[in-house]
Amino acid sequence: MAFLLEMKKLYLLLLILVATNCITYAQQFEVVNDFGVDCIMHQIQDKETFYSIAEKYFVRPSTLAICNNLDEDVSIEGKTRLYIPLTETNYYKIRQTDQGNTVFRELTHRVRKGQNLKQIMQEYFVSKDQLLNWNDQNTIDRIDDGQKLIIGFVKYDLKNEYDAPMYIVEEKYDYGNEREKAEVEVDYGVTKLKKVKKKRLKSIYNGIKNPKPSKEDQVVAVNQISDDERNFLKKNKSRKKKAKKKAKKKAKEKIFTSSYAKQKAEREEAIQKRIEIRRKAIAKEKRKQNALAQKDISREQKIKERLSKAKAKKKEETDKALALSTEKKSNPIVVKTEKADPFISTKLQRLTLLKNTTGKASFFYSGTAGAKFYVLTNLAKKGGIIKIKNTQNGRFILAEVIDFLPSSDRAKGVTIKISDNAKLPLGTKSKYFTAKVYY
Repeated sequence: MAFLLEMKKLYLLLLILVATNCITYAQQFEVVNDFGVDCIMHQIQDKETFYSIAEKYFVRPSTLAICNNLDEDVSIEGKTRLYIPLTETNYYKIRQTDQGNTVFRELTHRVRKGQNLKQIMQEYFVSKDQLLNWNDQNTIDRIDDGQKLIIGFVKYDLKNEYDAPMYIVEEKYDYGNEREKAEVEVDYGVTKLKKVKKKRLKSIYNGIKNPKPSKEDQVVAVNQISDDERNFLKKNKSRKKKAKKKAKKKAKEKIFTSSYAKQKAEREEAIQKRIEIRRKAIAKEKRKQNALAQKDISREQKIKERLSKAKAKKKEETDKALALSTEKKSNPIVVKTEKADPFISTKLQRLTLLKNTTGKASFFYSGTAGAKFYVLTNLAKKGGIIKIKNTQNGRFILAEVIDFLPSSDRAKGVTIKISDNAKLPLGTKSKYFTAKVYY
């Protein structure tokens, strides 16, 4: 009796497996064209992410994002389905052999109202012989509105167990969130990614690129797969052989360990470490920026203190001059002092030009500035007057400071930037020259 029960259980299990395989094999995808691009619909399942769906259907994440009006770094929470575009990486006119979990399924087109066979052939770049091979003779001879026709095959991965093509991995690392970037670093390694990017950029720089495909080849890849896909399938095949060999070895040695759970835990631990490293790097960069900002603040405070001291000193000199001018006219010293007023004012004016420095100078477009000259510099405050002397010919001008020097010019080593109407008085035509600045 127990034997009969066991046989019944095995028979039922076999029936379930056969039915599942039949359903999987019979699965079809219907082409939709809601916005001018041929796509299929994918119902989003639990634990699926934007990049796992791109890997499943062998489509570039950037193309998938455009077709669904998404940003590549935004999650798909709240969405129930996605448009999967048919491109040269997943749409075939000849059915290929299934490789493990990588399978090829039929693509169907629903005939629209008033559509004929010629229009369908032109839309998908297929011949009548191909349609006859994929469909019954009766369905081709006479097509009706709403009828389904097989127009090709789509490639997709059932379980996402193997490594994704590098064109997907690169975009995942460039635009993914913090965890997705850490996953890529753990699974593929930062060094490998840098080498792949460097090689690709070098090939583009040298002009070593594939020729531009024709209009027909841009829609589908006819009886041909790309190098990425070939390497992908080859890697999967070699990995499968290694897995079988490893399983046989374990069976011989009678080792029963939860290696998968251990690897998963190690991978998760490595991902968390990468996340922590990235967070520390971000925090270090923030501290560095805060220190620089604090340094700039202290520098501004010192500048303000110096300006206030100079202002107080100037006021004191002015008060002394006014005190001398109010003395009696009978005093001969007073007469001399009154005659010396221009000298005193010239001396006071000269106090603002006691310092000098030599540095690199450039010009900016000043429009119709006329005979007045303007400068951008950090040597003097806004509104001050400074003297600029060309060290090559000795010519000089006096100019008004209108603003601080931009950081981009400071990075180039420029000390002062002068309005371009000063080129003739300074006797130079070059973009840069060496100037001595009195301030």
